[in-house]
Amino acid sequence: MLVRHSYGPEHWALPGGGHSRREDPATAVRREIREELALEIAELELVEVFEERLSGAPHRSSLFAGIALGEPRPDRREVVAVRYFARDELPEPLAAATRKRLDLWFRHHARRTPGA
Repeated sequence: MLVRHSYGPEHWALPGGGHSRREDPATAVRREIREELALEIAELELVEVFEERLSGAPHRSSLFAGIALGEPRPDRREVVAVRYFARDELPEPLAAATRKRLDLWFRHHARRTPGA
């Protein structure tokens, strides 16, 4: 599932968002998905935590995977479009950070499901 935001470059990206220092990243993921897509997430699993630079500043990101319960409905405030894509049909333009995160998820998924 990829989204297009109402702000920034017009590229496809993974849903998500930030959290405060006191908010648990998993709690933040559930909140962001609920607020922006009106979805609940089942079987939420941490895939990887990694360091990167966003807007020139160091940043720690957490990548999660889960199962969306229901049909996503973009809030039209932050998220203006949402679609599911097959791996071999990923849309363009796709943000570089999104490509990195998808590669991490595909590697994680391959380790969990041999032969997939």
